[in-house]
Amino acid sequence: MLKCDEAPFQNKSFDFILDISTIDHLPTEQTRLAIEKYRSILKDDGILLIVFDSGLNFAMEMYQRVYLRKIYPEWALVPLKTKGLLQVLGFKILEEYGCYFMGLIGGTHRRLPILERLPKTRVNVVWSLVQKIELSRWSKYLCFIAPQYAIIAKKNRYRK
Repeated sequence: MLKCDEAPFQNKSFDFILDISTIDHLPTEQTRLAIEKYRSILKDDGILLIVFDSGLNFAMEMYQRVYLRKIYPEWALVPLKTKGLLQVLGFKILEEYGCYFMGLIGGTHRRLPILERLPKTRVNVVWSLVQKIELSRWSKYLCFIAPQYAIIAKKNRYRK
């Protein structure tokens, strides 16, 4: 098994790194190591987009502890701590978003009985409003109900 510090990428070889719910599959003690590796392989002023399961959503955290970890490893990260770690390791936070906070109702599970009773036009209006909120900068304030959290950060050329 390849470890984070053994990844076969040269330093400063990427302009952009996209981590969509990968880092939350590492044991939490390896989070710092992974972010350090991301920083080393990003070019100066490179961008990191990191999406992870949020430890602030109680229902999601309990679902992971009781069910998911028996199938495959997954650990929720706390957005504030993750943001702080990114800053300590030399990243500037550009944007933050709470993700998928209404996805269970309006996304893949649109056929819930309560929604089927409503006329489709009402569901579409509600869903379009939810999508606008979720894609806005206001979504970070809904992180306590968001199953996932996204941070867009820029690598500082020099650590502070």
